[in-house]
Amino acid sequence: MYEFLWELFDKIRLDEDWKDVLTLNVGLHECLEKHFPKHFFRFSISLADDVRKSEFLPIHMLEKFHLHYEVDWPIDVIYNSACEEQYNRIFQFLLQLKLAKHSIDNLKFDALHKKLTDESAASYDTGDELLEKSIYLLRMKILHAVNSIHDYIMTTILYHSSQQFEKNVEAATDLEMIMMVHRNYLNQVFNRCFLHPKNAVLHGCLLKILNTALIFQKMWDSGLETTTWTKVEEISLSFTKCIQILMSFITSLIKTGSLPHLESLALAFRDTTAVS
Repeated sequence: MYEFLWELFDKIRLDEDWKDVLTLNVGLHECLEKHFPKHFFRFSISLADDVRKSEFLPIHMLEKFHLHYEVDWPIDVIYNSACEEQYNRIFQFLLQLKLAKHSIDNLKFDALHKKLTDESAASYDTGDELLEKSIYLLRMKILHAVNSIHDYIMTTILYHSSQQFEKNVEAATDLEMIMMVHRNYLNQVFNRCFLHPKNAVLHGCLLKILNTALIFQKMWDSGLETTTWTKVEEISLSFTKCIQILMSFITSLIKTGSLPHLESLALAFRDTTAVS
């Protein structure tokens, strides 16, 4: 999926049109055909007309994506429309996570200076140097937070859950057991990605942190000449507030013993707040 996502995320970053469904499906099929030549044609993408949110953030635009997978009998007994909806919620969240990581990972230091005129470069002083250092520090904080979330979801949740799922499927002796194993796996991943309604506040904080990466990338790409202390402080305060709220929720969940696997993520965010 790397090639497909890289092209998509670059279009989003450059404010190019990325919403052509035909182009998206061609790109997806070209990517999947290399690894799944017998099944790639079963996948397709559609885009929802609109995403309704009380507070719409740029990161929400990826919730337009819907991934479809055609299955034959008897697999359709296991993989139905309800399952596909849950998979799509997970897929959309992973897209948002990957976009945030792409946005903050691929910032070029030269881009911060590319729009400086000869006159502004000549007048570069101590204040500008301090502003630049503040931008670098903020970038590292956001980078650490986004990568911590990414590592947690991809490793602690998806990788380990998938390994256990494969073992349970191999141990299943009939269709009913396979259905139960799949249902438990999907619900577990769905819940641990904080997509259950009871975790709406926690999920909202995560999305705001990911959205901060997109906002920061836009500021970075606009260049140092158009960046102000006010803008940097605004992003920094919003980011710090989200981290603190998230830490409060995670700590509470760990104490109740409901989500013990969150300890690694809590430790990572503790490191983030320590340098804030």
